[in-house]
Amino acid sequence: MRIKIPTDKIDSHQSLADRLRFSVLPTNLKFDSKQYPDSWRMVLPRDLYYRKVKPVDTYFSTAGVSISDSKLESLNLPYSQIKEVQIGADAAKMTFGAAYTGDYAFNYFNAVIVIMQTNNVPYFLTLPTFKFVPSFIDFLKAQQAAVSDPLGIADHLTDINDYLKKQASAKL
Repeated sequence: MRIKIPTDKIDSHQSLADRLRFSVLPTNLKFDSKQYPDSWRMVLPRDLYYRKVKPVDTYFSTAGVSISDSKLESLNLPYSQIKEVQIGADAAKMTFGAAYTGDYAFNYFNAVIVIMQTNNVPYFLTLPTFKFVPSFIDFLKAQQAAVSDPLGIADHLTDINDYLKKQASAKL
């Protein structure tokens, strides 16, 4: 099933559940004593007021998913309320100016995790790495949670990393 990724700016005045539904929130992902990403430098999204958005903490345990933010709001979902966890990708373009040389622009890709509840309400999370995908899929399968990777990211992780390294070295 293809799920449309929302493009709305993050509204920090909304509840955590609404922000998860209507925008893609940056997250620090934890599962099976692993934590991703290593760093959020340069790629943190901005909210409606162009402030950097603090990542939410998402913890997948053997019982379910716990999501909390810096405003101390939290959301707990047992696996019985989760229909599917889908892993995808989203592309964005970063543009910045430099003195005497003009504007630079480059594409970057973020991993997207969509948590689809049994009532068909999706929650959207993002992080700037794909390294977590194979072990994350294995962890979810061990919990007997439905997981899908429609883009085949787990199968093409080496190709993706090679492509991103070429993009980065071409810009230097």
